[in-house]
Amino acid sequence: MFEREKVSSQKTLEVLHAIAEDCHLEEPGCAQALSAALHKELNVAIPAEEIASAGSLLRLSELLESRLARDPAGRSLVDVYASVEQFAREELPHAINYHWYAAWHGDLLKKTDSLDDVELVLRMEDAFGFSISDRDATEMRTIGQTVRYLWRRSSEQSFKLREYSETVCKRTFIFHELRRLLIVRGGVLRTSVRLDTRLGDLLPSRYRQFWREVERIFGVDLPRNNLLTLTFGLEKRTTIKELVALIAISGKS
Repeated sequence: MFEREKVSSQKTLEVLHAIAEDCHLEEPGCAQALSAALHKELNVAIPAEEIASAGSLLRLSELLESRLARDPAGRSLVDVYASVEQFAREELPHAINYHWYAAWHGDLLKKTDSLDDVELVLRMEDAFGFSISDRDATEMRTIGQTVRYLWRRSSEQSFKLREYSETVCKRTFIFHELRRLLIVRGGVLRTSVRLDTRLGDLLPSRYRQFWREVERIFGVDLPRNNLLTLTFGLEKRTTIKELVALIAISGKS
């Protein structure tokens, strides 16, 4: 059905090649299978008839490229795929088998208890400007899952404080906005955000990008000496209630 092109450096073609290979192009009905796979993996609608008439993966990759959605920074899923590849190749000291369906543990990470995965998460957090919860990180088992997660989060990351009304208690307003920010940008569970929750228990200290965002949105300088660190003892780590009070006194909310 398809004329088999050699995979070029073009990342769209590379991603398409991996997805097409997984659909077994030689088998009957492969156009329908590829159409469904492109929608599932890249959220792009290309009907089976259009796939069949494309005639080659190269031509199909051009159609695919023109229909990829982009996040507020102008990045498509393929752009994110290329960025993740750069991080992996720079952070991992060994040769890796990088492709859309590559598994982090097996194809990329050689040890399940390695610090390499932590470094990769840090790189992604810094590059995309949001924190990645441990729960989310463990669910990203393949490159494709990781790319979709990063692109979705980057598409949703725009966050603005709602307008404050003086008919509402200021600290109540700040708490609800802070909780909303923690859920949307921090990836934490709603039920875990309580007034007595200590920030070090909610998000580890490595979530520095998130706390910079808190400072920017609420216009407050956070106390770095005891905000998150475990070394000062439980009694000296800041709680949600204390952070709300700090924002109410010195923030812009």
